[in-house]
Amino acid sequence: LSSNQTASSALVLGGTDPKYAAGDFVYTKVALAAHLLPYWLISAKDITVGGASLSLCNKLFGCEMVVDTGTSILAGPPSAVQPLINKIGNVTADCSNVHTLPNISFTFALGGGKSQDMVLTPEQYTYKATLATGETQCECGLFAFDAGEGILPLWILGDPFLRSYFAVFNRGTNMIQFAPSNPKAQ
Repeated sequence: LSSNQTASSALVLGGTDPKYAAGDFVYTKVALAAHLLPYWLISAKDITVGGASLSLCNKLFGCEMVVDTGTSILAGPPSAVQPLINKIGNVTADCSNVHTLPNISFTFALGGGKSQDMVLTPEQYTYKATLATGETQCECGLFAFDAGEGILPLWILGDPFLRSYFAVFNRGTNMIQFAPSNPKAQ
């Protein structure tokens, strides 16, 4: 998914195009709950802001996250997202403070006791909206939404995450591979 409005995005079926990746791939299995829900669902062990854990993920099950190409934001349970937004701070409409905001990091279990932090910088989790007046306004790309309808607290890793990490969905192995996106290919 390109963040550049003049560049194109790509969907590759039946393989991968390495030009879109800017690093090594890591593999994560789909979550157990994915057998019950029709999503590409993975579990995060932790979410940190500026390197500090907010203890938002269940110690036993983690945070269930849907990797979703059809969602333009990052979303999560209201009870978890509000503390996250409070820790980040306000994004000024004129974009003047974006460079001072903290990074958000999602920690995913990879198996074998290993984990991987996938970091989003403020430039990656905020976005610029063009108003009807033609002015540009910055907004946080994080939204409180009960996607699990009160049954299962679900997070949605939408476009801000998928623009930052090249994702390979493999139904044969029931795994998702991630590598940092190559901004030069966008």
